[in-house]
Formats: sequence, C-alpha cells, structure tokens
Amino acid sequence: MTTDTIAPLYHAAIQADNDWQAALDRAGVDRYSAAASQGYFSEMYAAKVAAYDAFRIAAFPHASR
Repeated sequence: MTTDTIAPLYHAAIQADNDWQAALDRAGVDRYSAAASQGYFSEMYAAKVAAYDAFRIAAFPHASR
C-alpha cells in the first residue's frame, strides 16, 4: 500500500469519527452514555469503526492477520 491509497482511508476514518461526535453534540448526548450506543448513533459508530478497520487493515496488513 502506498500513502496515496492509505491517506483517503485515514481521512475517511477521521471524518466518520468527527461526524459521530458532531451528531452526539448536536443532540446533547454524552459519548460515554448509553444513548450514544443506541439507534442512529450506533449506526454512525459502526460506520466509524468500519472506516478505522479499513484504514488499519490497509496500513498494517501483517498486523491484521
């Protein structure tokens, strides 16, 4: 993998995290509360985790096995 392929994955992961946190902030939900792990927020969190996993697997393929 090159930086050209990994960088967009990294930026997507950061954006997914920022989107999740912004949605929580707009709703007045603490990120450590039970509400942060339910419904819409859990879908956003799953997207965030998937984005980070894609980056991690691309950046560190040997560590992912």
